[in-house]
Amino acid sequence: MLAVGDVPAAHGAATELSTIAELFPMVALRAAVVGAQGAVAAARGERRSLAQLRESWRLWRETSGPAEHDVDPCEDEFQVRRGQSADALCEGITVHGHEL
Repeated sequence: MLAVGDVPAAHGAATELSTIAELFPMVALRAAVVGAQGAVAAARGERRSLAQLRESWRLWRETSGPAEHDVDPCEDEFQVRRGQSADALCEGITVHGHEL
């Protein structure tokens, strides 16, 4: 939905997923919910999106979730070694025309 710019539909799907996760309290579902909410927040240009996406990543790691979650998308090992934090590296990232 977000790929085609339908933020309201993506928000609705994230809300529905959250309702399901309340019925079935599992860490993997919570990770999916927080990730979906973070993606919607990013599409809206909300700064909290980075925290939500990181929380989703942390939860996936906790559950040994999908392989694509094994690396923090904002971590760049080379830059971090040079003394820049991952948060600093994510400054200025734009999603759907909104800076995170």
